Amino acid sequence: MTLELSHKRELVAKQDDIDKMNLVLEELKEQLSETQATLGETEAELLFTQDELAEVYHECDELDAQLTDTKLDLMRKNEQLNVVSSALIQYQHIFYEGGNNMYSNF
Repeated sequence: MTLELSHKRELVAKQDDIDKMNLVLEELKEQLSETQATLGETEAELLFTQDELAEVYHECDELDAQLTDTKLDLMRKNEQLNVVSSALIQYQHIFYEGGNNMYSNF
């Protein structure tokens, strides 16, 4: 009988261990579910952030194109100003020389 009682105690102890392990397993399952939910939320936020980032890149591309157009426009206007400036300098020399010639005739 003592052998049988000892065996029953071992089985009860093993069952207690199994019950404790099952509780730990249930806690781990809950933690896993929470982690998966958090991961799903994080993934949704990441997708939203990626969409926002794509919009920002698109806007940057548009701004870069506008900047390039503005630079080209300014370069053309600068070239036109250089032409006008050269013409004004030539006219200034002509009028200066003409003015000197006019006064030297007197």
